[in-house]
Amino acid sequence: MARLPETAIKYPSDLTTPPHEKWILLEAKTGRHIARDGFIAGEDSEPDRTLAAVALYLPTDALKSAMSVGYKDIDLGMAAGKAIEAATTRQGTLRAPTGGMSAGFSIDNLKNMAVGAGHGVVGAATAKALGAIEGVASAVIDNPRGTIEIMAGKAVNPRTDTAFDAMQYRTHEFTFNLIPRDKREADNIDKILNILHYYSLPSYGDNTSPLNFMIGYPYEFVITMFNETHINKIERSVLTGLQVDHAGGDRIAFATDYYPAATTLSLSFKEVRLLGRDSDVIFRGGGVGANQGGIGDDPRLGGADEKLEMPELSDLEP
Repeated sequence: MARLPETAIKYPSDLTTPPHEKWILLEAKTGRHIARDGFIAGEDSEPDRTLAAVALYLPTDALKSAMSVGYKDIDLGMAAGKAIEAATTRQGTLRAPTGGMSAGFSIDNLKNMAVGAGHGVVGAATAKALGAIEGVASAVIDNPRGTIEIMAGKAVNPRTDTAFDAMQYRTHEFTFNLIPRDKREADNIDKILNILHYYSLPSYGDNTSPLNFMIGYPYEFVITMFNETHINKIERSVLTGLQVDHAGGDRIAFATDYYPAATTLSLSFKEVRLLGRDSDVIFRGGGVGANQGGIGDDPRLGGADEKLEMPELSDLEP
């Protein structure tokens, strides 16, 4: 089980002991990310020193995790789509292309299959004919392809396929109800709000200086929980939203010295690194890496795949 740093500002004050033994730690760090795997160290002897730390009880929404993998629809067109259909129909499978696509899968291969093969010639001829008709008709018809489709009662098959596009950055929302039981906890709530506001904001520097052309970045946060063996982990993040409500339930109440009697704190974080199969935070069970429980081999590493051996055109003849 992880341990809280002694310098962390805590709420409640008896955090780490029952019934508040489960906690979440938010640490503002001197370092910052660059690109997906890069890191720029802080300007001191420690590359990623903790500037300030906030420890709060674990909210239920911290145990929620959502991931979005982006895919896009691609219209292959009649010629290319028909060539791929011919290859997969006659061969059963089409092997993965090389990274550079130089020795295996290429546009020339597709062209040969589309024009020379019995299964592809219809698609290529149709595309050529349709292109010629559109060229002539476009001079007098605003939408010749649409007009042709309406007259024929048929739509051109775009041979649509789905391809991976990009990962989306994960976001996390946390909500805390802060009700001080004594002056110490009320002071800690003030400090917590000060820390989160201060390190989430940019710096505009010395406004009186004629050389003040740049804005200093906000700081990034490292978020950890009391025990991450079997629950979701969170990548390095930036604090994108902070909402403080001292009048929860539309009631205004103050304690001694005008401390708010109750505060609702809502935080929005956005991870700064995109997830991949090499991301440590995706693993459960106490370890990281592809050798974890349930993980098999990984032949698709993102580098150059196996050479694609295209079938001979003679193999595609009916």
